[in-house]
Amino acid sequence: MTARPSRRLLSFGLLAGAALGAAAGLVEAVARPLGEPLRAVYALGADGLLGAAWGLAAAALRRFRPGDDSGARADVLAVTIFPGLAIGLGLFANRVVLTGANFLSPVSLFADVVAVAAASGLALGVRRVAGRGLSRSPRGGALPSFVVIGLLAAAFLVPPRLLSGVPREDLTPVILISIDTMRIDRLSGGGEPLPTSPHLDRLAREGVQWPDAVTPSPGSAASHAALLTSRYPVSNGVWANFSVMDDSVETLAERLRAMGYRTGGFVTNTFLGSRFGFAQGFDAYVESGVTERLLKPSGAALFRSLSVVQVIDRLRYRADPGHDPSFEAALTWLRESDRPPFLFLHFMDVHSPYVPPAPWDARFGAGKDGGPESPDHRNKFGWRPSIAAYTAEIAHLDSKIGRLRRELEALGLLDRAVIVVTTDHGENLVDHEPNFTHGSTMFESTLRVLALLRAPGRVAQGTLETRTLENVDFVPTVAGLLGWPPSDGWEGADLLGRNAPPSPRTTFGQLEQDFAVRTQERKVILSADGRRDVYSLLSDPGEKRPAAADSATAAAAEEALGRWLAETSTPLYTEQARSVSPSELSPETRDKLRALGYLD
Repeated sequence: MTARPSRRLLSFGLLAGAALGAAAGLVEAVARPLGEPLRAVYALGADGLLGAAWGLAAAALRRFRPGDDSGARADVLAVTIFPGLAIGLGLFANRVVLTGANFLSPVSLFADVVAVAAASGLALGVRRVAGRGLSRSPRGGALPSFVVIGLLAAAFLVPPRLLSGVPREDLTPVILISIDTMRIDRLSGGGEPLPTSPHLDRLAREGVQWPDAVTPSPGSAASHAALLTSRYPVSNGVWANFSVMDDSVETLAERLRAMGYRTGGFVTNTFLGSRFGFAQGFDAYVESGVTERLLKPSGAALFRSLSVVQVIDRLRYRADPGHDPSFEAALTWLRESDRPPFLFLHFMDVHSPYVPPAPWDARFGAGKDGGPESPDHRNKFGWRPSIAAYTAEIAHLDSKIGRLRRELEALGLLDRAVIVVTTDHGENLVDHEPNFTHGSTMFESTLRVLALLRAPGRVAQGTLETRTLENVDFVPTVAGLLGWPPSDGWEGADLLGRNAPPSPRTTFGQLEQDFAVRTQERKVILSADGRRDVYSLLSDPGEKRPAAADSATAAAAEEALGRWLAETSTPLYTEQARSVSPSELSPETRDKLRALGYLD
């Protein structure tokens, strides 16, 4: 093959790849609501450039194989179109046909194999048809290639500049970390003799910590909704798993995006997904590392949203259960932030099933057979639940906190940011039945949470606050530190401000229709069936000796609860609460929730 046909082949590959990529970008713009025309232009330009690069690579490889020009161009076209077909069909099968599929499941693997086979057949068909229709050599030399690349580059580079606006350097970065299901007494700084949490302990020493901190609910959805809105479950309407957050409820992300922050949420719990309303206010929202809404154009956001990247993540997760695509996406998002970030980062590592990866399993003596406290049943990975496995998962999670710290330090954000670390609830281990679970009791083992805040120059290091903190207090407390105007809708308190609530403080917990009225000294559980139990948290901190509440104690707790409900509950709870029924979810999603213990 002479040099001139080779240049023509390269030009053909570039133009064909650009056309196919731009078409994919157009499909993305139509299929995914990108919100503004400029974002659609960006997707078209970015995908077009990537397609051009792939087509050019295909042509560069094909030029070394003998054959006529029409056959060479047909080969290039088939090779260029194959990955788009395979990835597109695979994701369509997993996201549309198998909505919410567990990527480790055999049915998902089978869908991938079918997608590759179908794409191969389509690509061969394209090659055969193209071989008959590309008999004429392309004309025009390199000029069309330069024009196309120039137009695509403009579509890629111009929209981000027009949409990003002027960076707000006066805004303080905010990092909100939520760890699912982690008990504070299993941290090395909370009484655990093993070195489970050196990085979390260091953060605690560098800021302020509330040893007595509670969640308003031992369920993930209700706890996180309260955290992100500073409104109690009876106010925001999210009072149980499967509840849907109403659009009228303002989230912290919505508030900060309006102030000029770049907002990103990275979650791994199904109940925190966009289907349940938790994506409100986020420029980017990544669920389990495989779904992102492209609201703010950027190279990294596009890269993470590419089908090929998500397929690689899925394959890696199948081979390495310790791989966390959401965490990796969060780090990438931080690196390419062009404005002060608000990062909401959720970790699921400590949640059942406890399957700690190496080397943490061996380091903490965790094995598949569990320990003497383990039940007979095994999870889908073949492990029996055990305290050793739970402890090893905390250490594994803590290593990610250390990695996040190093990343923030490298980006110059560590000492500029306000960092909040909390948990949504705890876990019953061997202290209360049912063991190795949560969401069915309101003992201290599930209601108490981690609460620490690091803000160099704003709070003194090593501070231990004696006041009780509820997780609805985090947003007003951070607002007070940073001088944000308070919102009329917030129901928490600024615990570091002048108007902090007095101590002792009465707090309220909720588990569906049961309530707990709690102080640091005593807890009264008011069950919907009329039962009234009282626990002395001073003489019986493990809540092993329940006593029937006398009439005066029960009456006082009921009166306090009644006043609080009258002041706090809204029609979102009493009349308009929305939820998704398990029957509305796909079989794969139900299987995932069943593996996590949410469904029988």
